[in-house]
Amino acid sequence: MNDNTKEVTRYKWEYNNFLEFVKKGKIQRAVIYAKALQIDRRTLVHWLNQPKLKNAMIESIDALVDGMQTAGKNDWRMYRELLKIIGVDDETKLDLTSNGQTINVILDNSYARKPSFRIPDSTTDDVAENGQ
Repeated sequence: MNDNTKEVTRYKWEYNNFLEFVKKGKIQRAVIYAKALQIDRRTLVHWLNQPKLKNAMIESIDALVDGMQTAGKNDWRMYRELLKIIGVDDETKLDLTSNGQTINVILDNSYARKPSFRIPDSTTDDVAENGQ
């Protein structure tokens, strides 16, 4: 038995309450409970490796997903939210041009007036003098 799956000895009362919330399908309350008691992340990881809690989490999440699918059977928004929950984004954002770096963009008509600078060049001087 590795360190993460050995039986819970510290915070046993808190663990049992956390487990009961999860078994009742109240995962959000379980999370709030753990935060309120300032349960350390390592302790939570240890708890989540316990077979009882792991199975309760799976059953609770399955029940949540089944409920969502039943309630929103014909609603595309439910499927979008379900995909978000499992980590699939419904928008694909690709950056094919800048490789993630900022690009300065010149908008159309941003230079509607000609610039007021003159490049000294013999050909432009000749044209200006001859009126061509």
